[in-house]
Amino acid sequence: QPDETRLRLEPIFDIFQASQILVNDDLWMESAIDADNQTVPLLFAGLSEEHIRQVLALASVITVKHGELITHHGETSDDMFAIVAGSFLARDLRTGASRSLKQGDIFGELEHLSGSVRHEEVVAQSNGHIVALKSWRLFDWMRRNPEPGVALSINLARLLAARLIGAS
Repeated sequence: QPDETRLRLEPIFDIFQASQILVNDDLWMESAIDADNQTVPLLFAGLSEEHIRQVLALASVITVKHGELITHHGETSDDMFAIVAGSFLARDLRTGASRSLKQGDIFGELEHLSGSVRHEEVVAQSNGHIVALKSWRLFDWMRRNPEPGVALSINLARLLAARLIGAS
């Protein structure tokens, strides 16, 4: 369909990039990385740029439109999502609690790790881009790269702990 945006998946876009330019229906990124002006998402804290690129190469890029429902209550999925651009609202349908999500935040990590059904619905509050990571792909990468894999595991545990503390 002509109004849909297709993404160029190779090379996968770089979460460090500040500017994103949609040209001729493809996602293009500038080649230079200005690390001083970019914030590394907490999920990747302490990982080298090369290891972050390796993890992102495992991901699927998804373009979302304002109002689009990303995750559904009751679905089963092993996807964890990282927000590259845009704003999102997550609502836990069990508790009614909601949280605002922005660039660098993750969601779906509980189901990613536990294999349980989703209790949170996430809706796009703006147009944006997210990356989806399948648990088996990420866990395989972690086994093949134990040192950065442990760092990523610690970061994920910290993010989960902060979320649980914030929820109580």
